[in-house]
Amino acid sequence: PWQRIPESILLPPSAALVSLKIDDRLIPPNIDAEGRLWFSARVSRPEQAEQASEDKLTVRVYRRLVDEIPFVMETRVDLEVAGKAREVVLGKILFDAFTPRAIHSPLPARVDGDGRLRMQLRAGQWQVQLLAHHNGPVEKVFFETSEEGFWPEEEIWVFEARPALRQVRVEGAEGLDPSQTALPQRWQQWPAYHVRQGQVISLMELRRGDPQPAPNQLNINRDLWLDFNGTGLTARDHIQGSMNRGWRLQVDPGQQLGSLTLNGDPQVITVSDGVQGVEVRQNHLQAQALSRLMLKPGTHKQRLPAVGWLHDMDRVSATLHIPPGWRVLMAAGMERSTNTWVDSWNVWDVFIVLITVAAMLKLRGLWSGVITGASLLLIYPEATLFLYLLLNVIAVMALLFVLPTGRLKKLFTLYGTASALLLVLWLLSFMVQQARLGLYPQLAQPWNQMGSGPVAEHSLPFSQQDDMASGMDKMENLARSVAEPAAVLPAVAPRERLEQRDPNLAAQTGPGQPNWQWERTILHWAGPVTAGETITLWLLAPMENRILCWLRVLLSVLVIAALFGLSRRAGQWQWSLWRAPLSSSALALVVMVLLLPTTRQAHAEFPDQNLLRELAQYQLQRQDCTPACLSIVRTVLVSEATRVTAHFTLNAQQAVYWTLPDSQKQWRVDSVLLNGEPHSATWSGDQSGRMLVFVPAGDHRVSVSGNLESLKAFQLTFGVQPHNIEVNSQDFIVQGLDNGRLLSNTLYLHPVDSARQAVSSEPSQITPDPMAAFVTVQRTLRLGRNWYMETRVQRVAPLDGGINLDIPLIAGESVTSRDVEVESGRTRVVLRPGEKQLTWFSSLEKTSMLTLSAEATAHWAEQWQVEVSPLWHLEYEGLAPAKEGTSGAGWQPRWYPYPGEGLTLKITRPEAMAGATKTIDQVKQVWEPGVRESRGNLRLHVLTSKGSEQRIELPQDARVKSVKVNEELRAVDEQNPLLIVPLNPGQHWIDVEWRQPQGILWQNPSPVVDINDDYVNHQLRVNVPRNRWVLFVGGPDMGPAILFWGVLLVLVLVGFVLGRFQGLPLRSWHWIVLMVGLCAGWVETIVPVVAWFFLLHQRRQPWVKKLNRVQFNALQAVIVLLSLTTLAALLAAVPKGLIGSPDMGVTGNASSQYALNWFVDRGTGALRSAWFVSVPIWIYRLLMLVWSLWLVVHILRWLQWGWMAFTDGGYWRSGVVLDNADQEPGMKGK
Repeated sequence: PWQRIPESILLPPSAALVSLKIDDRLIPPNIDAEGRLWFSARVSRPEQAEQASEDKLTVRVYRRLVDEIPFVMETRVDLEVAGKAREVVLGKILFDAFTPRAIHSPLPARVDGDGRLRMQLRAGQWQVQLLAHHNGPVEKVFFETSEEGFWPEEEIWVFEARPALRQVRVEGAEGLDPSQTALPQRWQQWPAYHVRQGQVISLMELRRGDPQPAPNQLNINRDLWLDFNGTGLTARDHIQGSMNRGWRLQVDPGQQLGSLTLNGDPQVITVSDGVQGVEVRQNHLQAQALSRLMLKPGTHKQRLPAVGWLHDMDRVSATLHIPPGWRVLMAAGMERSTNTWVDSWNVWDVFIVLITVAAMLKLRGLWSGVITGASLLLIYPEATLFLYLLLNVIAVMALLFVLPTGRLKKLFTLYGTASALLLVLWLLSFMVQQARLGLYPQLAQPWNQMGSGPVAEHSLPFSQQDDMASGMDKMENLARSVAEPAAVLPAVAPRERLEQRDPNLAAQTGPGQPNWQWERTILHWAGPVTAGETITLWLLAPMENRILCWLRVLLSVLVIAALFGLSRRAGQWQWSLWRAPLSSSALALVVMVLLLPTTRQAHAEFPDQNLLRELAQYQLQRQDCTPACLSIVRTVLVSEATRVTAHFTLNAQQAVYWTLPDSQKQWRVDSVLLNGEPHSATWSGDQSGRMLVFVPAGDHRVSVSGNLESLKAFQLTFGVQPHNIEVNSQDFIVQGLDNGRLLSNTLYLHPVDSARQAVSSEPSQITPDPMAAFVTVQRTLRLGRNWYMETRVQRVAPLDGGINLDIPLIAGESVTSRDVEVESGRTRVVLRPGEKQLTWFSSLEKTSMLTLSAEATAHWAEQWQVEVSPLWHLEYEGLAPAKEGTSGAGWQPRWYPYPGEGLTLKITRPEAMAGATKTIDQVKQVWEPGVRESRGNLRLHVLTSKGSEQRIELPQDARVKSVKVNEELRAVDEQNPLLIVPLNPGQHWIDVEWRQPQGILWQNPSPVVDINDDYVNHQLRVNVPRNRWVLFVGGPDMGPAILFWGVLLVLVLVGFVLGRFQGLPLRSWHWIVLMVGLCAGWVETIVPVVAWFFLLHQRRQPWVKKLNRVQFNALQAVIVLLSLTTLAALLAAVPKGLIGSPDMGVTGNASSQYALNWFVDRGTGALRSAWFVSVPIWIYRLLMLVWSLWLVVHILRWLQWGWMAFTDGGYWRSGVVLDNADQEPGMKGK
């Protein structure tokens, strides 16, 4: 402890919170500007010495010009007053031609008749706000000269434009940087101007309203499904973007619109001026439409609209779905396409093909060159490997002609033989594939089951649409209620809701969306596409593609003949693969091709790793929220004498240092609590000397307490704009606060006693003059099934007091609200004190032309808004509407007329298009024949927009077991094959199960079911019993195919050829019987069996005796392994045939031996039927038993022949050669 208390001590700069105790008594600390703490009460601070002040007045004026209707001028006057209380005429605050609305002043003030501001002043800082308007167009504003010496010669004005109402250019004033002025922070977002007395600011009008709205910004993604029969296309269009003009989505006349949904809501398609389309009321557009396009029959060239709509599109993409058997030769009218015949070629391909043909011309002559060129033209687009295999063989041929005799030439001869064999094998496989496609086009994708995709998505059930529309109306009202009054007409929940639909109309359900997938051709456009552009498609029909498949087979055979030099000499066919005249030019061509680089370009991967790392760092880096890192949610100020406590509710987006409100060192803070716990504070360290408090991220409660120097006026200046301020004090009067909102960034507090004293010293009280009545009349026309209008009169001036006005009605208006007085076509409007608005509703007569006019008056301004349902088409003449915003409320044109202006509305009702209101877009039929009776199942997916019924006619002998609608059973008559199923609006699954007293026969057609409507996506499945052997099938083209009969034909031809070879123990019929039996089990086993016979035949040839010991023993080992494989294959075929099932090669549309699937893309009325021919499985097994016995008899002879061939010349060489040349040859099979 000190022996003697010092007069003062110097506090460290970091000391922010200071409390002082002397002899355990808490004493308010006395700290001067230098940071010195004084302990002696005798020493007074220099700044506490009050000096007599002189009368002094400083005036600063700011004006905000708001270019709305009516034109608004807000004037703010900042006063700094010193000295005694007095009455002063400050100067001209209200310009001529402007009418005052309201004045806000903490001191008595009045605007005199000449526009001058008269006030009773007292010491302090004060703000006065005046709102005035001019009900008419404003072209210039004149800063009138003020004779009083108090009014400043210069003012700062800001101009708040309303581009939705009009676009103007400000001339005649000097621009300023708002951030470098003392303008209110809220005003600094608008352009600021420096204006002097006598100066005129001109407002040059460039555009009124929005006479030419921005073009529509629409993107379209199209899916086009070609019909299986090629008569038409089904188009599914996804359109998204924004509508800004036109407000009607219209389809191209060459396209038949079937159904359309807007933002998930089904629409009634209408016809206006002969064009199909729908009315659009939402700015943000999400549309999905189904349409039909009919093609010209009997022609390969088809011209289609690129967009399909009478609207320009910013981006277009299309996918053309091609059914089995069809091929797109070329597509024109877009920047790029994929998967067409022309697209499969590029300049490199043409170049290398020409080089290959030229080389073949030099090597084999003209005829071979022509064959090679034709084969490459047809085969290369289907299989690019063919070109390189062929080029490889040609290269070897050319090299062998120039290489000298020797080991290198032998090596290339061996390589060339292997390459030629590989090419032949590949061509044989390709020929089999093309032959199958020539017969069954669906085998291009045998795994693909048509119609196996999900049912196309539809909108909400029609029964739910009214509820959704009601919800949308509520959202629109909410959006309008929070918008600015000058931009959007405010609204309350109207009594008369806009009726969007006519219950007598039903939305069309369309042609049904295909859900099959096959080959696709992608069409790309690089930029915008206009409505009139077209695309041209060259298509090949299934029959033409089948002819091409067989041509490829023929050309493959001719290529082999040309390549191998097949010719007929001396009555015999001869091969000359490696014999041809030397051609140095051919060799040069081939070498040049081999040396050319590949066309595959190495593209850098995009995005690269560096770019990805930069993106990751950007995403992970801490985002800077300055200057909005902290917000003051709520402030409560409590005072008890000179002790003031402020409670702040804060929200911090990240940890920050918060600057406490500045009190000009009149409030000495000595305590800071964070969430009820003591918390530290620090000084800012700059010239401001502000106190900082660290606030962590999140929501917190900060309490700040301190003492005042004395009970006198003080102010708190906030660095962050506070919200919801509440002051609890009996000692101070608050200024600068309006309904919990701080008018500026400073809160003023004056002691109650000094305020009363100042008031009592004033000689008389100035009272403002009453304000002239002014209101806004907002008329909202709702044109739905019935026409209504809502009229709302809102108080503008005076802020309180009574208003009596007579508002005229429009033509055809009949007021339906009660307690509304109407006389001589005018409505008596009475707003009592405290009432803000008056609303009434009226009915309107339906007319094709409606005229609106604004009366020339100084007491109100009109605003018109039209809400028109899709039932009507609206056009207007006269005044241009205000520019539409993007609030999501939809197209609701608004007009803000000046007094005396008018508008004409032209209203027509488009006719509803005749179209289907019920669509069957999925049919699944299953037929299961049994021994004594058969079972059938039918499942329909039905979309209907109104109540209807579905008629289903089953076969006459059918017995109905059950009928379900959306899994709910319905009552049925079992003996009645005619079913009538009632349906409510919406989507439904109808399931029908029946029985027929018909067992399985050798020929089994599926039953014919008539659903009495158009349908798409018909799937037919026939389940074959396991005890049946399917021989033949038939039905729609897209169905299963049995490959066994084609394989059998090939095996017969191969067996006939193999029987011609000498030295084998099998004749032609032996080969045929053997291979047919093997292919009924596993067709792959034929290859090792044939190879075994031919290898043993070669074993007895003279060249074997020339082999050395190692080569001979290796050959013998191969024969042993192949013999074991052949014997295993033959033995395995016996049980497979006796107890297994035959492999008939059933494939196509994901079919199998016991599940046969067909698909029909579209039809009408009766469903397509299919059939299959089958016999009991025991017939197959009986045939296999006969074949097995035949095999056992003949296999013994073949083994004897094989053993003699195997031991010819010895069966192993260990150094001594065994000579068995005199052994008898094997017997020839009979």
